[in-house]
Parts: sequence; C-alpha cells; structure tokens
Amino acid sequence: MDQEWRKQFDAGSDALKEGNFKAAEELLYTALASAERFGEKDPRLANTLEQLVEANWYGGQFGQVEAHARRLLLLYQNTVGPDHFKTA
Repeated sequence: MDQEWRKQFDAGSDALKEGNFKAAEELLYTALASAERFGEKDPRLANTLEQLVEANWYGGQFGQVEAHARRLLLLYQNTVGPDHFKTA
C-alpha cells in the first residue's frame, strides 16, 4: 500500500511541476484513495491533500480546492493544533 501511494504521489507531484494539471489531479486522486487507508493522523494524507489542492487550483477546479482545503485545515487542527504554522 505504501509503495502504491508513493508511486502515485510522486508521479502526481512531477506532473504538477511540469504543469500537467489534469494528469496531476488524476494521479493525486489515486494517491488520496491510498492515503485514506493510512488514517487521519498520518502525514501522507495531509501531504496528498496539499498537492491535490495545488493541482486543483492551477487546473481551475476551484470547488474542489475549497473542499480539500477545508478538510486539510481540519486535519491540521486535529493533528498539530490550532497554533501551528500549518494550521494558519
């Protein structure tokens, strides 16, 4: 499971860096499905959501940006606390 997530996450991150936002979204959604199995406190879930928010933003999927960003905010509030820089 970890190798599957890593492969999809890395490929999605690479696609994002290359400006291929549609491919990045698809790969990162697949990585998100894997990351969900790691649990809410696992940093791979937050890392995946961060990359997905960026891919959605640059890909013009603004409705998805808000949904994923809200979830990411809740994850950070629950894992690192309200005063942590990632939560801000």
